Amino acid sequence: MLFQPRDIAELSAITTAAANDPKQWRAFLARAASVIGPVHGHILGFSADNSSIGTVYHGYDDTFIDHYLSYYAEKNPWAPGWIAHPEGTVLDARQMYPDDLLVRTEWYADWIKPQDDLILGGGSVVAKSPEGTFLIGANFPRCAGTAVRDNWLDLLRILMPQLQSAWRLTRTMVQMKLGGTSPAILIVRPDKRLAFVSDEAAGLLENGNLLALTPTGRIAMRSAMLDHWLDEALWQLSRGNAVSTTASWAPTPGGPRFRLSGNPMDRDLVDAAWPFAMQGVEGLCLLLVIKQDDLATNDCPKLCTALGLTIAEAEVVIALTKGHSLREIAEHRRVSLHTVRSQVKSAMFKSQSQRQTQLVTKALAALTD
Repeated sequence: MLFQPRDIAELSAITTAAANDPKQWRAFLARAASVIGPVHGHILGFSADNSSIGTVYHGYDDTFIDHYLSYYAEKNPWAPGWIAHPEGTVLDARQMYPDDLLVRTEWYADWIKPQDDLILGGGSVVAKSPEGTFLIGANFPRCAGTAVRDNWLDLLRILMPQLQSAWRLTRTMVQMKLGGTSPAILIVRPDKRLAFVSDEAAGLLENGNLLALTPTGRIAMRSAMLDHWLDEALWQLSRGNAVSTTASWAPTPGGPRFRLSGNPMDRDLVDAAWPFAMQGVEGLCLLLVIKQDDLATNDCPKLCTALGLTIAEAEVVIALTKGHSLREIAEHRRVSLHTVRSQVKSAMFKSQSQRQTQLVTKALAALTD
């Protein structure tokens, strides 16, 4: 299908808006439906342990969505095959789970077939990292024909760079709203000059223990390892490679450790969050996010009393409330990922939480009570 430039431009604009306002993802699916046809779209987010952290739907009957969330989500044979693919993949539903096996399942008989036989479909793995997975997909009635499905997959391929950039910016904005210290935000041009510095980042520059400005106005890291890391990220940027990267460093032995992430961003996405930051800048810049490791906490006794947790379980749950992934928590605590997952499951059982997100909500309520 030959897409109209106006359609691509509008979808890209909605994607940019969604980076700062997640409610716009539903508008993205609705606009895609107006371009493709009868789209039954869905956007799914999963945490590092594959538990759901958010969903957006368009075109489905509300009753079927209720049934999906209450029962069929665990019966969906497409999901494991979808999540297993690498970041950036666009795939047909048949690559997630073969049709000849699908039609024999309860999922197909009771959920897919009653909805005009939505067996056609496909989606993309927009992002996949230790923090979680972000998927966009859609299904179509069998009677719509395979051309509609193929057009949908082509559209996802065209929009993949914008979708991935929007996801990265969304994660940054979420981090800024989480409990604890707000991260420092810097927008770094390919020549290492700064296009934007948040108040928190200005404080780090003034302190000078982690980063500083050279006499020529370029950013310099105090650690040779971090400086090499930043140079590599900017080199990838100059080659047009939209590669996200992370690092961590403690300025003093035993002192606070900082986590750094570098995310390529184009002007439209940056302007959505920080207007005018990219004036006079063409192409990609690096969104540098720096956050002090805040896994240490004195709130464990309070959470232990409120939810009946052990000290170890409370420490893990508090780390979750601060936006850390299970892998990050395991590395910090020097235990296996399996151990952390077991502690989360135990905390969910004790707090009568059905999902990890519900556990985090209960913990935040207990800590602020």
